Amino acid sequence: MTNGTGTPRAAGTRTARALTLCAVLLMGWIVVLAVTMPSGDYVVRRWSLAWIGLDVAQVAGLLATAVLARRQHPMLPAAAAGAGTLFLVDAWFDTVTARVGLDYAQALLIAWLAELPLGILLWAAAWRAARRAGGRSRAGEERAAERP
Repeated sequence: MTNGTGTPRAAGTRTARALTLCAVLLMGWIVVLAVTMPSGDYVVRRWSLAWIGLDVAQVAGLLATAVLARRQHPMLPAAAAGAGTLFLVDAWFDTVTARVGLDYAQALLIAWLAELPLGILLWAAAWRAARRAGGRSRAGEERAAERP
């Protein structure tokens, strides 16, 4: 879609190219990490701060999604998708960083019973909200096209 000047389509193309370049560069970085990172245990500074920060971001994402859902705000799909992603990332890192034994069992239990279902629920909410917003947008365009 363009506004007659071609600007939105050109901007979308530039964005797509930039994101593709970033993906290619990230793939190269993944190879570097795979070859150079230590494979054993690694001592981490500020471990608790990292996890608390992720949990705070999850709370913020849930609250933002709740407020935007209540208001049926157009940014709801973005907030829900972002919050859902945080929960899926949390499940991933909980399970891959847990110690063998009870810690790992607990991480799996929380992932399967809480983090993964909540992440999927939020992604589904984002999808539904985006489809509703798209329908409202198309209906508005159709009404505008009908006007003389």
